[in-house]
Amino acid sequence: MGTESFSAIALTVIAIAIITAVKSWLKRISSGCCGSGFEQIKAIKVSDRCRTHYPYHRILKIEGMHCSNCARKVENALNSQNGIWAKADAEKGQATVYLKTQKDDAELIAAVEKSGYSVTAVCHDDRT
Repeated sequence: MGTESFSAIALTVIAIAIITAVKSWLKRISSGCCGSGFEQIKAIKVSDRCRTHYPYHRILKIEGMHCSNCARKVENALNSQNGIWAKADAEKGQATVYLKTQKDDAELIAAVEKSGYSVTAVCHDDRT
């Protein structure tokens, strides 16, 4: 195999990489990293925000959140459940979850996964 063949193969690989990167960039511009575009996802508000009413506390390590809309989707998935108040942080890759009653970790994980993200760890810090 000559130098010309090697150069042709290298240029083909570089061209494919550039095309893939441009397609990904265009998709992100048109639909946002979580498919919501430039439109902000509306938050589900929790009416009771008094921390003393939430004796149980979990920190969920979450993979796949890249922006504030991603974090909002995770928060909404958790906050839509009765007795839960959650705050997600895409930069830290985690959600802080306050619970009024003891809940199975599997319920919290299922809610997050249903919103399109993966829970990699659950840390318990109950104040009972």
